[in-house]
Amino acid sequence: LDQDGNIIRQLTRGKGLENRTILGLFEDDRNNLWLGQNNGITFVELGSPFTFINEENNLPGTGYAALLDRDKFYLGTNTGLYLRDKNSHDFNVVKNTTGQVYYVGRHGNRVLLGHHKGSFEIGDEVSNISTESGAWVFLSPAGKPDILLGGNYNGLHLYGRQNGQWRWKKKIPGFSESSRIMAEDDTGNLWITHGYKGAFKLQMSPGYD
Repeated sequence: LDQDGNIIRQLTRGKGLENRTILGLFEDDRNNLWLGQNNGITFVELGSPFTFINEENNLPGTGYAALLDRDKFYLGTNTGLYLRDKNSHDFNVVKNTTGQVYYVGRHGNRVLLGHHKGSFEIGDEVSNISTESGAWVFLSPAGKPDILLGGNYNGLHLYGRQNGQWRWKKKIPGFSESSRIMAEDDTGNLWITHGYKGAFKLQMSPGYD
């Protein structure tokens, strides 16, 4: 519990414990908890700064992306996008996001999702903004709030903002390598690292042609 009596974490069968019966409690000098139970001794590592978020918290799959957006906590796995808001202790799958998630992040006033099936906006509903498969990551060039670059399986894609919403504009020609990790330097050059081909430095034309 926190100081106001609100539940922070609940340990029970299937959520950290193999047995509900607790016959003894001991806290060691590192703030870890030891439980004497019917079937042996259980060690609860409360003193660790890390918390495992997994299927015990209704989060299946392998983690790929995370975003804390105001009072909403998004986690992306290989099975979909999951959400936990301030009124819940469990993660629930976001409708129409089933499958491999690579990225979740806020750009402008919108939360964007990079997915194996394409690019999506997350709001009250999930809206598809591009069906180009394999959206790895999004990057906002410095000083260009209405432009967004997306790295995909097959290169780079350009997005523009219209009426507050992001829209796919085109694939940027001249580069077709998988673009999972991107960064922009102080001169506006784009750097992309590839899993086994090394690093690429790209200088963009003003119109991203």
